Amino acid sequence: MKIKQRHFPYPVLSPYSDDIVGKRLEAEIEAQTIDDGLKFSVTFQLENESLQQLIETGKAVYAVHLECSSTMKRFYEKSAQPEFNFTIDQKLLNNAVDINFFIVANEDINAYHNTNFHEDFDMAQFNIQKGDQLAFTETVKMNITKEPIAKANSIFELAVNPLETAPLIATDFQEKIVISIPKHAYEEITNLRGLIGADVDQLLISMYYMPALIEGLYYIRDLIDSNEIHFIENSVWYLSIAKRLETLRVNIEQLDQEDNLPNLAIYILDNVNERALVSIARIFGIDDEEGELDHEQTLLH
Repeated sequence: MKIKQRHFPYPVLSPYSDDIVGKRLEAEIEAQTIDDGLKFSVTFQLENESLQQLIETGKAVYAVHLECSSTMKRFYEKSAQPEFNFTIDQKLLNNAVDINFFIVANEDINAYHNTNFHEDFDMAQFNIQKGDQLAFTETVKMNITKEPIAKANSIFELAVNPLETAPLIATDFQEKIVISIPKHAYEEITNLRGLIGADVDQLLISMYYMPALIEGLYYIRDLIDSNEIHFIENSVWYLSIAKRLETLRVNIEQLDQEDNLPNLAIYILDNVNERALVSIARIFGIDDEEGELDHEQTLLH
């Protein structure tokens, strides 16, 4: 749930109106993994004397609402303190989570008046019901990714293109990055997996996933340039890449023409070319010949 501009039958402290003047409500939230849970720490900043008095007397409280579109779960936490913590089971949150911060009435309030009301309201008073919003902030989006992108299967899907004239590779950006290849190539990969095992997967990452990821990065950059990133910003593959780039100190929303996207893709996939070399050496039974393998690896630097 994303809070948008709306009309209330009484003045509300919000980013969208000046019904209550002065500094807006501000809030921050952080998440930390503990055991099987996510511990959230919330901090509110309020500089409105009338609302502060309502909170101090128990007539209003700070509140936070979380909604996960992926798991279809909602959570509502409240406190009389501007700083508080709460924990949610990790299984109940995944990918994009919309977070909203409020001050809400904790009981019915008769003759509510705020000294910071806009002059249009002069000495007006309002009857507030328990649960009514008295203040809110803009929606915050938090990305909660459980699988690191290094586990390539978390965002990639290799599929068969049944057409007789199928191209050698075709990429489609859905919830995952779907890579379609001709039937004969898919069957050959299946056979190799049976003969060689998991080392084939490292080669697949280099052969198929890497080009698809590079295409995806260009796609993201084009959507950013055209202000259309909202079309994909809730997809699993986009959120996973954004999370991985965070660890590399790169803001996905600031990709521009100066970024070397193929090079960035290599870092995103944990230096996939080097791992592919290791797999090739293992396939040919030379994984113990460290000198030869190390020599090959130096060619990458």
